[in-house]
Amino acid sequence: MKVLAIDDAGFVHQIYRTALKKVAGCTLLEARDGLEGLRRLDEQGPVDLIILDLNMPRMDGLQFLAELKRRPEWGTHVTVSTTEDQEGKIREALQLGASSFIKKPFTLEQLSELLRRVLPLLGEAGGGRPGAPALPAGAEPEAS
Repeated sequence: MKVLAIDDAGFVHQIYRTALKKVAGCTLLEARDGLEGLRRLDEQGPVDLIILDLNMPRMDGLQFLAELKRRPEWGTHVTVSTTEDQEGKIREALQLGASSFIKKPFTLEQLSELLRRVLPLLGEAGGGRPGAPALPAGAEPEAS
C-alpha cells in the first residue's frame, strides 16, 4: 500500500512516519505542498491513500483536490487535515472529492485511529476511491 502525505510542516510528517511504520507493507511518500504532491503522483503513479493539509504554500489542498479531480486515473481515498476553525474549507474539500478528515492538532493516537478506520476501506470494492463515507476521525458510521 502506498500513502502520500502532503503537508508543509516537518513535524507532521514525523507523526505520519511514526504511525505508518506500524502498517505492514506500507510505503510512505512525502510532499511539502500540492505542486510537489502532483509531481510525486506523476513519478510514482496512483497511491492508495492521500493525507492532505489544506493550508500550504504554492498550491493549497483545495487546489490540489481540484487538480486531482481532473485526473481520474489518480482516484484515491483522500483524508484532509486541517485546523479546528475551517469548517467551510472542510465542506469544500469534501465536495471536491475528499473522503474523510482529521482536525489539527491531532495526536499520534488519533491518527492511528483514523488509519484503523480508513485502511480497511481501501481493500473494499472501489479501492477506497472517492465516494467512501466522509467521516471525521473518531466518528463511526451509522447502522442502516
